[in-house]
Amino acid sequence: MGEATVRLLFIRHGDAGDPGEWIGPDVERPLTDRGVKQVSRLAAGLLAARTKIDAVRTSPARRCGETAAIIAAALDIVPSADALLAEGLELNDLTKLVPKRAGCVALVGHEPHLVAVARELTGIAHLTLPKGSMLRVDAPRPFAPGSGELIWLAPPSLFRAPKEER
Repeated sequence: MGEATVRLLFIRHGDAGDPGEWIGPDVERPLTDRGVKQVSRLAAGLLAARTKIDAVRTSPARRCGETAAIIAAALDIVPSADALLAEGLELNDLTKLVPKRAGCVALVGHEPHLVAVARELTGIAHLTLPKGSMLRVDAPRPFAPGSGELIWLAPPSLFRAPKEER
């Protein structure tokens, strides 16, 4: 990895229930108990892997803020909200979201925009990002279509205890 390459962790918020059943503004919809467990296990996995994250950027939506807070607390870092992650995230927005000296940045957001940027960056058209999952893309600066490399995809099931231990 060259000195200008950045590790990007694309993280979709944990389960937040059915939006059709939520009463109130969607931006205020919280994580469910299941979502909290998903994200807590994901954060524990990052901690166990001794992942060093320089910045955590999150959509201002409550479910994303809660996701970012759990991850950030585990890694002893302070998350920051950015409206760019709320809706309509595009590849050229990464330059604004990723600090210049950062080696690894976590981006917490929503479908379909978060994974659309990962698809454009890697050139992999069929990437998916289920709730509570994370993928890592290493990409050189400046960020350009097809310039990133998918390193791994971690679905929520990766961090779940074996069935006999649940």
